[in-house]
Amino acid sequence: MARYPRTALLTLGEPGLRRLGGWTRANAYLKDPAQVPDLWLREFATWREAVDKHLA
Repeated sequence: MARYPRTALLTLGEPGLRRLGGWTRANAYLKDPAQVPDLWLREFATWREAVDKHLA
């Protein structure tokens, strides 16, 4: 959770993080307005388009 918070959240979800004791930190991370999962998907799509253009 400390090093790769998005990966931990997407892989383990709330139940897994609660079980492993990382939910408090994850919840604080998600309260940051810049860390909304919908924004992550848009950021990924933008990145992917740039990569595809570069590889074309």
